[in-house]
Amino acid sequence: MGDLIRNEFLKLHRRHFFLFSFILIVFACLVFTSVFYAQSDTRSDMDIVEEQLEREKTYFGQIETIQWETDLEMQSAILTSQATIDRLQYMLDHGIPQWDWRSDVLSKYFTNQTILNLLAAGQNPADYGYTDLGTYESRATLVQKLENRRDVQIRMVEENDYMAYSQEQLAQLQQVYAEQNGSMDTLSTVLMDIQIESWKLYIQYKTAPGAVDQWKSVAIQELADEKEWLARYQYDDQAFVDLKQEELDRQKSWTQRRIRVNEYALKNDQIPLSIYEKMAERAKTTTYSAFVLSIKNLMRIVMALSIGLASFIMADEFRRRTIRQVVLAPYSRTQIAAAKLITLIITIILLSLIIPLFGMVAGRLLFSNTTIGQSVSSGAGPAFISFIHGRIVEIPFHLYIVVHYFLEAFKICIVSVITLMFATLTESVAVPMLVMLLLSLAGPAIYSTIYTYVYPAGILRYMLFGNLELIQYIQSTPIAPYPNYITSLIVIAFCSLVSLILYFTTFKYKELPN
Repeated sequence: MGDLIRNEFLKLHRRHFFLFSFILIVFACLVFTSVFYAQSDTRSDMDIVEEQLEREKTYFGQIETIQWETDLEMQSAILTSQATIDRLQYMLDHGIPQWDWRSDVLSKYFTNQTILNLLAAGQNPADYGYTDLGTYESRATLVQKLENRRDVQIRMVEENDYMAYSQEQLAQLQQVYAEQNGSMDTLSTVLMDIQIESWKLYIQYKTAPGAVDQWKSVAIQELADEKEWLARYQYDDQAFVDLKQEELDRQKSWTQRRIRVNEYALKNDQIPLSIYEKMAERAKTTTYSAFVLSIKNLMRIVMALSIGLASFIMADEFRRRTIRQVVLAPYSRTQIAAAKLITLIITIILLSLIIPLFGMVAGRLLFSNTTIGQSVSSGAGPAFISFIHGRIVEIPFHLYIVVHYFLEAFKICIVSVITLMFATLTESVAVPMLVMLLLSLAGPAIYSTIYTYVYPAGILRYMLFGNLELIQYIQSTPIAPYPNYITSLIVIAFCSLVSLILYFTTFKYKELPN
């Protein structure tokens, strides 16, 4: 058997298959890396603020050239734009990034200042769209209220006192809740409870609200968004009337899992990979983890090469009429078929290693110094966290990468085995290769589209190309309403077993050409 396998590798070597495959994959990796790096946002946080400031100044200069229905509308636009310019200039002068919690406070501060300027000029702020002023007894009372609020806001910004800001927001919400509790409907009450809970969490975990550089802040905001979605799902009958019930159930399940993951992450002080990447996206930062996961798309090249090899390794023997010399060797047909199958699997494994290894090396060289503020400054790294079958599963990042690529290589092996069987049956190289390339590369998308329109045709649940993406069960984000992972494994095992039986049986009893 060893001699047979060695002979198969020699055949591939003489046809330069390994050299061609290696050069093709490495070249594709180099091109992908170059494009990925070129498209990564290398601007600093202050560069982004400066660009926003320049755009706002341009808009400010064009306001008077725009056709407005009334002069008050134009003056309102001028005031709003000027407040935005003042805020961005302040942020630029004091090194405050656009995603910082203080940006929101500064927006309120300069709005208050605009209203105070209008009052000082004897004008009514409501004429310019500033109607959310709360209750007040007199203009003097309103001025005093706004001045006190302004002073508190600028002090919080200057001292970076987000704890005081969070406590103030919590107190205001609790006051509104106490005043309006009896008049609010169920949905409004639940949404208010969610907001109050969020501010309590900001205070509990001592994290700035809306800060991209602090992962706990991002997790708390995501937690609030997820709970708000569930509240609307439960209490708002008109919120999702355009979605099918199956899609709603899937979204509900995903949302509930994300809630469990974020609650676990906060309690155990472990940043989830999903939060880490969301931080990177909002902070315009490219991370090592994003690159390593993105380059996995090149595994399609390995898929194409493997399908080509599976079509070629047996059918070419018939096409060249060399199969008779092969079977005349002192080995059984079963051993010959097994040698070709083992050669195919080993080759797939070797080719599948190139991309993750290249990704990790190139990622370390290009993106290893990427950090996202306080979340990683202490050396904390992300972990993949998911809620699977009623319990939380935490996987270190590099182990998650291994699982990711292993499942991709496993999928390629299954498709290649089916291609090998198909090529042995037809004695053709081109037909099996074209058919399997189409099914493997476009099959999942086609399947998902068909399933959407013909649901609930249950037979589609058991089609192979609807079950090959096993990573979806680990990520808890199925790309279509597939069956559970047990059904997927059964379908894969059944198709693989049938393919192997047909492959060995066909080759064993096949008549050979003269």
